[in-house]
Amino acid sequence: MPKLPQNLITLLLGALMVNVVGLWTVYLISKPVAKVILPPIIQDQSKSELTSPADPELVATEADKITELKEQLDEISGVVATLSANLQTQTITKTITQTASSNSAKEYVIYLGSGNTTSREWIEVGGTKTTIDTANYPAIKNVQFQASLNIVGGEARARFKNKTTGAIFYDSEVMHNSSTTTWVSRTDLILHNGSNEYVIELRSTSGELAQLEGARLRITVK
Repeated sequence: MPKLPQNLITLLLGALMVNVVGLWTVYLISKPVAKVILPPIIQDQSKSELTSPADPELVATEADKITELKEQLDEISGVVATLSANLQTQTITKTITQTASSNSAKEYVIYLGSGNTTSREWIEVGGTKTTIDTANYPAIKNVQFQASLNIVGGEARARFKNKTTGAIFYDSEVMHNSSTTTWVSRTDLILHNGSNEYVIELRSTSGELAQLEGARLRITVK
């Protein structure tokens, strides 16, 4: 699965912390005061004070505080519910840009997404799925696969795969073995005819976290 943005994670954690603090505050305010058993003499002297009615203004103030806290908690719950719904319905949009060179050749750049893994086996990076129809790119001259990788210890490896047919583009495999994020690429790939869904596979040779910071496909047509 793709990574969540850091600011969204921070917002969710902050909302949950406020929720917990609010619930604890309501509990403390509404918690009944433990009954204290006084000696008979003190009970007689303080009987009138202990049995005197509570101050109406004080009771009203405490009730208002509890009501206000409950309203704030309801508002926070609504925000958390909205964020959860937005996350569940979030869709990933692939961006395609087009450029033209001086010799009239056109280049289409398809941005594929990002992801990470600690698996030593090849795994599909869900956020990199995209559908490509070769009918939209007549007279393809060249296809280049590029991946931005980093890892601390070992090698981060990535490759292109036709998810529709299961075919792996073995000549697309790229690797990087440094914590410095670097773009690596393979060229002269041949896309399969028709409309197919493609995905990037990623693995870590050491079990350390392999990061795919970004990936793209460059399609040059005549």
